[in-house]
Amino acid sequence: MDTLRPREFDEIAALEQPSIVASMWRYRWLVALIVAIFIGLGLAFQAYVPSAFQATAEMVVEDPRASQLFNVGEIVTGGQNPQRYVADQVEILQSPRVAAQAEKLVTTWASTGSEALGEDWPGWLSDADIAGVSIPQDEFLSSLSISSSRDSNQIEVSFTADTATRARIGANAIVEAYQDVRFEQLEQTANAAVLQIGLQESELEKILEDIQLEIDNLIALDAVRSGLDDEFEDDLATFLALQLRLDALDPTSEAADTVRIQLDDLLQDFQTTAVIDTIEAGNAELQALIAQQDAGIAELAALSGRSNSILIDLELTGTGVTSLSLAPTPTTTTGSGPARILAAAIVLGLAVAAALSYFLASRRRAFGSRTLPELVLNAPLLAEVPDFTLEGIKSSLPVTQAPTSASAEAFRFAAAAVDIRASAAGAKSLMMVSATLASGKTTAAANTAIAAAREGLRVLVIDADFGNQELTSM
Repeated sequence: MDTLRPREFDEIAALEQPSIVASMWRYRWLVALIVAIFIGLGLAFQAYVPSAFQATAEMVVEDPRASQLFNVGEIVTGGQNPQRYVADQVEILQSPRVAAQAEKLVTTWASTGSEALGEDWPGWLSDADIAGVSIPQDEFLSSLSISSSRDSNQIEVSFTADTATRARIGANAIVEAYQDVRFEQLEQTANAAVLQIGLQESELEKILEDIQLEIDNLIALDAVRSGLDDEFEDDLATFLALQLRLDALDPTSEAADTVRIQLDDLLQDFQTTAVIDTIEAGNAELQALIAQQDAGIAELAALSGRSNSILIDLELTGTGVTSLSLAPTPTTTTGSGPARILAAAIVLGLAVAAALSYFLASRRRAFGSRTLPELVLNAPLLAEVPDFTLEGIKSSLPVTQAPTSASAEAFRFAAAAVDIRASAAGAKSLMMVSATLASGKTTAAANTAIAAAREGLRVLVIDADFGNQELTSM
C-alpha cells in the first residue's frame, strides 16, 4: 500500500492515542454506571445532610470620626479612606469581641423578656421567637459571613443556622452587637477628647490667673504715675517762669544766682522723666496683657463649647450606621436543591468516568474501524465476520450449523479470498495467530477450513495450540 489518505492518517493516530469521547463511547456502560453511582451519592447527600437557613442584614456605614469636632489638640481622629474604613468595619464585625457581645445580647433577650427590658428590647424581636434560643460565641464566629461592596459603603451580614428563626436572630444580633461595640469605641474616643480639652482648659485658666495678677500690679502703679504727672506739669511751668525771670535779671546779681539754684533743683526733678517713661512702657504692657486676657477668655469659651459639641456629636452620629436593613426570616434553605445536586453529580460522574475510560482505553487499544487493521498491517482485509450471538447462533461452527447465516457467508468469503491470494502467491499453507488468548483463532481456523473444504479444496488443519487444543475437540 503506497499511500494513505488524510482520514486514514487520523484513524491511525486515533488508534495510537484514543480520544476522550471515543474512550467514553467504548466504555459507555461503565460511564453510565459511574454516573448513576454519583447520582445516588448526591441524592443520599441531599437526604442525610441537614438543610440550613441563611439570614442577611444590610447596612451602610460612614466614619463618624470624620467630624472636625473630634479633632482636639493631639487627638486627631479625622476620617480615613472610605474603602479602608469599610474594610476595618468588616474586621470588627468578624471579631471575637462582637461575637461575645452578640452572645450576651441573645442570652439577655432570652432570659429577661420584653417587659423587663422595656425600651432596650429590640423592636424586630418577639418573646416567642427568642424563647429557648441560645447562640454561643463559637457559633457566631463559625456561621457568620460578611461581605462588602467595593463601589459603596454597604456591608452584608449573613448568619447561617439550622432554623430560619435562629438565622434571623443571629444576623440581627451581630448588627446590634456591632453597634454597641462601635458606640463604646467612639465614646472612649470622645471621652479622651473631652479629657484633653479639660487639661487645656486647666492650663489656660492658670495662664489667665497669672495675667490677671500682672494687670493688678500694673494698675496699682497707676496711682504713683498720676501724682508724678501732676508734679511734672507744675515743675515745668515753674521752670519756664524762672527761665524768663533769669533772662530779665543781671547775670551777676544775687537774684540771678538764686534763680539758677531753683532751676538746678527743677532739673533734678526732671530726672523723674525716666520713671515716667517706665510707667508709660508699663501702660503699653498693660494693654498687651488685657488683649492677651481677652484672647484667653475667648479660647476658654471655645474649648468649653467644643467639649459640649463632642458629646452632642457622639449622640447625633451614633455608630456611623447611616442606613440599616435588618435581616428578615429566610423562607428557603441555603443548601443546593435536587436539581443542583443532580447536575453536580452528573458533571462529577462524567469527569470521573471520562478519566477512567480514557485510562482503560489507553491501556487496551482497539480498532475503531474495519479499515484500521488493513492500514496498520499494510495487508488487505479478507473478510469481516459478524458476532454470532447477534444472529442467535449458539454453535462455534456456523458454517455447518447455520450455513445460510451471515456468519457462515463471511467465512466462505474468507476461504475464497485466501484461495485467491494463495494461488497468486503460490502459497500452500496459512497460519492463524493473534496477540492474546481467546481472541477467536480456533473458531476462525475451523470455520474457514470447513468452508474451503466444502468448496472442493483439499484442506489439512493442524492444531498447534498445545496449551489449549480446542480445535481438536471441535
